[in-house]
Amino acid sequence: MIHYWEQIEERFARKNALKHLRLKEGATQEQLEKLERVIGLELPESVKAFYRIHDGQTKGYGPIFGLQLLSINGIIGSWKTWYALKDDGMNEEFAGRMTSRPAGTIKKFYLNLRWIPFTHDQSGNHLGIDFDPDVKGRLGQIIAFGRDENEKKLIANSFPEFLENYIRQLDQVEWSLDKTGWTISHETFGRKHYHDWFSSQA
Repeated sequence: MIHYWEQIEERFARKNALKHLRLKEGATQEQLEKLERVIGLELPESVKAFYRIHDGQTKGYGPIFGLQLLSINGIIGSWKTWYALKDDGMNEEFAGRMTSRPAGTIKKFYLNLRWIPFTHDQSGNHLGIDFDPDVKGRLGQIIAFGRDENEKKLIANSFPEFLENYIRQLDQVEWSLDKTGWTISHETFGRKHYHDWFSSQA
């Protein structure tokens, strides 16, 4: 994973924007094991290797076009927020509203404790790792889900593929990041949420 981080950091450094991300030092083995105990799942080695280099962010502006990269503790906190809702009947209540894009790749749930978030948008929506794909999906695929995501979206087939797409997007999109935040060309996203744009580019 070091080559992915090197490419990401190089692109932000090129625009004098790396300091605004406030990336943390790498996660320890103990932190990773704690996360796996809490969620009851074994993370893909690619994800663990990624977090051993940088454990998300302290504060700062989210590196993924404004989406914040959760720390290990942030992942645990976000997952526990969803866990607290598991008995509220939301899957049954909202079942008819849920869809998957593409069809058949993501189960039509409002929440699923086997969707493990690693970003957030400050509004209850995430990119995450899907450990419970639908019949046409792949274990470990990257999806968009959350409070406002009635249509669950496939972002990438794996975590490394997600990183490759993201780095390519950093090269293709007109953007800047300074102490006031992100500036992204209007032509890029228009009125779309980043999740919608990511899924259309994957």
